[in-house]
Amino acid sequence: MGVQVDSLTTREWAFLIWMSGITVYLLLSPKFVEVKESFRELVKNLLVRQIITIMILMTVYVLTCVYGLLHAGLWEWHQLKVTMIWYISTAALALFKLESIKKDDCYYKNLVLDNFKLIVIIGFVVGTYTFNLLIELILAPLLFLIAGMLGIAQSKKEYKSLEKTLNGVLAFIGFLFAIYSIYMVFLDFGKIANKDAIQDFYVPPLLTLSYLPFIFFMMLYITYEKEFLKLQFFISNRWLRIYAKACALILFHVRIVLLERWIASLAFYKPHTVSEVHKSIRQIFKMVSIESNPPKINNSDGWSPYTAKDFLVDLGIKTGYYRFVGGNEWYSNSELIELDEAIFPNNISFYVIGNEHIAMFLKLILNVSSPKSAIMAKNKLLSSAKLLFTRATNLPFPDEIEEVIAKGINYSLEVENYSVVIEKHDWPTHVYGGYDINFSISCKQKD
Repeated sequence: MGVQVDSLTTREWAFLIWMSGITVYLLLSPKFVEVKESFRELVKNLLVRQIITIMILMTVYVLTCVYGLLHAGLWEWHQLKVTMIWYISTAALALFKLESIKKDDCYYKNLVLDNFKLIVIIGFVVGTYTFNLLIELILAPLLFLIAGMLGIAQSKKEYKSLEKTLNGVLAFIGFLFAIYSIYMVFLDFGKIANKDAIQDFYVPPLLTLSYLPFIFFMMLYITYEKEFLKLQFFISNRWLRIYAKACALILFHVRIVLLERWIASLAFYKPHTVSEVHKSIRQIFKMVSIESNPPKINNSDGWSPYTAKDFLVDLGIKTGYYRFVGGNEWYSNSELIELDEAIFPNNISFYVIGNEHIAMFLKLILNVSSPKSAIMAKNKLLSSAKLLFTRATNLPFPDEIEEVIAKGINYSLEVENYSVVIEKHDWPTHVYGGYDINFSISCKQKD
């Protein structure tokens, strides 16, 4: 019996025709020499040994999954087209998103749930009943243009009104697609109510479920490879480095967050013996244990660093882990949070500073690189300072601080057991006259 493969829909033919035409034009036209050079560079980068190895492993794994589904009676040769589309749009794409997948705790759950949402059924029906080739050829560049304009509008606040208009246009086009598909369902219900169509619908979710272990394994492999490369800067002895890697694999195994924390800690605590390697790893597990059950701290001494680092989470300012940075100093800091879309945007960050057990200083730093947007930046500092002061002291926010921040002047005051300091530092060499404003709270030191 011959192998039967599903033919392409008119929508898929339209996509291929446009992509082929654009690709040929870009590669042959003398106007796009830089594009051709970039394309060659892209191909060159993709053909490195590491990427080729990963792609081969992925292909072998996918073929193994397909083979298993074939023998289970859940896959037939006419699903080859659907499988190839899934291979490119889901399997291959996931490999280039491993870093973002690692940061998303809900990725695997959402990936599974996304395959069972109503929108998937609607998309399947809309994709089954396509227009004739001429209409699809007209719609393809039109939708691409609208989507591109929407992407630009979403990236710039001044285009918010245009963004709403474009979203409305896309929603209207989607509505027309849905109406046409519903009409065609009544007209030609047999096109989706048959074995082949049902298999085309459930094969991608089955492949996705089968693919999850491979994504997880590759994320582990790449993370361990990247982190182990850093060990050469922290452990000079080759055999000790090998031993440290073995300990990490055994003790951290799939807990890559702990691996990353351990490697980061070695920048300040470089082990030279086996016992020091053990001590550095024990310290990570000790910190995890403390974080799960933070000790209570007397407010007159300072704050629990594990509580203080989350004081501003409600404002989207979240710090990393509280960690050792040398001497007797520990600290935790947030990322620089950009406040506008200027070329050199203003930003704000939050720091929790202390020793291993107590946070003694809480600091907000506002960097004003674009003085034109200083009012908005200072408002952000003010709202953050209010929440930080209230959470840290359980006292009402002093009214005079609002005026001090607005004027950008140095100021200090004492409120019960707490000291508040506001400092402005000008940047003399900055082209636009930039500066930073620091807002810090500390407990008054006992005599």
